[in-house]
Amino acid sequence: MDLNKRRRERTLGGTPGPSLSDSVVLGFVLTLAVLLLGAALGHQNLVRLDGNRKGVAHTHAVEEALSTLLSKIQAAEAGPRDVAEDPRSLQTYEASLSQVFGELDHLARLTSDNADQQARLTALEGQVQVRLDELRPTVAVIRQGDRESALTVAESDLGQAFMNDVRVRIAVMQEAENDLLELREVEAANSYRLALLSTWLSTLVGVALVTTLFLSFRRNSVQRRRAALILSAQKEHLRTTLESIGDGVISTDANGGVTYLNKVAESLTGWTNDAAAGLPLTQVFHIVDETTREPVANPALRALEEGVVVVPANHTVLIAKDGLERPIDDNASPIRCADGELVGCVLVFRDVTERKREAVAEAER
Repeated sequence: MDLNKRRRERTLGGTPGPSLSDSVVLGFVLTLAVLLLGAALGHQNLVRLDGNRKGVAHTHAVEEALSTLLSKIQAAEAGPRDVAEDPRSLQTYEASLSQVFGELDHLARLTSDNADQQARLTALEGQVQVRLDELRPTVAVIRQGDRESALTVAESDLGQAFMNDVRVRIAVMQEAENDLLELREVEAANSYRLALLSTWLSTLVGVALVTTLFLSFRRNSVQRRRAALILSAQKEHLRTTLESIGDGVISTDANGGVTYLNKVAESLTGWTNDAAAGLPLTQVFHIVDETTREPVANPALRALEEGVVVVPANHTVLIAKDGLERPIDDNASPIRCADGELVGCVLVFRDVTERKREAVAEAER
């Protein structure tokens, strides 16, 4: 639809285009905000859930490393006795020593974020170091061939007391990890519930808002259709009214372009409504001074320029499209919309040929 057509519809009460009310726009904004908030909460809870999952896996890894460490220490503690019984197992014993310290290093890395476990591990490592230092002379004795003395040292109560203490220390560390595991499992369950709740809540709220928007938009559409029907009826009534009067009527847009001619105006100007639509008013409504034949200021353009009613001019002649001339009276009034904006002008004119003849005849008598 071109600009002139839109202005023509507005001037004659045309059907308004669809528009969104402030409440519908606000509803869309709220819906988008709720969905974005739900997505943000869901993402946050999923990140937390993933962190808890990794924490649970990490705790299991620490517990497994503690169990492995205990078995390695047991193997290292039993090593001198095995070597005393079978000197060929010396190499296996020395390998078990390096494995103990390897597991201690592994545990140190796993618990680097836990100061309490680091302290417990440091104490355990010191105790293991002391015990292994005690067993080194035993291995030296075995190498010298004194297996009996080595067995006596290896099977002493010191080894049993050492292992009991090691088991207690590792059990304390395992218990601490179990507490962390329970805590992380609870946090993971809470994060899962929160993620589920936020997802469902944002979805339900979003559905409720979308439903409300749909109903509101549908109601507005119905109201717009009703308004369109009313405006269409009013427009048709206006046109019928304009067609029924005996004067010529031309309406224009705010720029002076023709938007409507009634049947009388078509007859007097020689222009049809369709042919004149959008043309400059001066081209359709061509008037000159009856005496001087000079162009006369168009009253409609003056009404548009000054925003006032322009009263009839005297001695004006309308030159029709086919060149036929008629003396006329005319007046013009500006058209304003509800907010006072000037949107066009209406020009009313009539053929005064008969009146002129009667005036001349009366003057001759």
